[in-house]
Amino acid sequence: MINRNIIQLENGSMEWVNTVNITAENKKVLNEKDKLSTEFLEYATDADESPRSEYDDLNRIKLLCFDVPYYDRIMESLATVPLVFIIRENTLYTFIEKNEDYEYLNSLLENTVTEKVYDSMYHLLFSVVYKFCLIYHDKLKVINKERADIKKSFRKSVKNTDIYRLLNIEQGLTYLSTSLKANRLALNTLKRHWNVNIKKLSEVEGEKLEDVMIEIDQAMEMTEIITTIAEKEKTTYSTVIDNNLNTTMKFLTVFTILLEIPSMIF
Repeated sequence: MINRNIIQLENGSMEWVNTVNITAENKKVLNEKDKLSTEFLEYATDADESPRSEYDDLNRIKLLCFDVPYYDRIMESLATVPLVFIIRENTLYTFIEKNEDYEYLNSLLENTVTEKVYDSMYHLLFSVVYKFCLIYHDKLKVINKERADIKKSFRKSVKNTDIYRLLNIEQGLTYLSTSLKANRLALNTLKRHWNVNIKKLSEVEGEKLEDVMIEIDQAMEMTEIITTIAEKEKTTYSTVIDNNLNTTMKFLTVFTILLEIPSMIF
């Protein structure tokens, strides 16, 4: 379903085209009527698309693909999904899936677009991306709290399940780290090409883009710190479990020998 909305800006207006659960017919309309290239539409509908910034010289269309974290209920772990923005003239295109896991992301997108009057379409775009950057910080805080809870649990009782929980945390951190680095590269490309070859960003637009870059850098640093701590704790826990197992095996060996002594005497 294609939803077309007029968004008021400080100086004029823009069109926001939000496509929900895109179909083959939707693609045809966006390709033929809106003149979006087939290649860009493939980027927009590929769930495994990597973060990128592209420019279609022929049709003067810009694309930004940005990874956003969410909680995968089926896998019971953190994952990331690409959110694609396409700009053509005075229109911003977004593409979402109606999925229980993405419900918060979809609501955040709609609320951010409509919550205030922005200076320009690019100011709106970077403000939306900024809001999605903050999700990384929220997820990292949740991960760090879970890591601390595992540490408390392990001090009370040594359990293999704590190791598995840490492995799950490491998997989530890997997803976040990979996506953050890719997002940073995509925004570097955007900043280098959009701001020079395509459109000179205004002061407000440039400042909001810088805010996004700062949040990504801070999230990357936080991810590295938590990853380092989690890896050291996993190594420590594994060592403790191995030592306890060795102690138990030694005890069982001695106990077995003691049981054999009477039969040896008699």
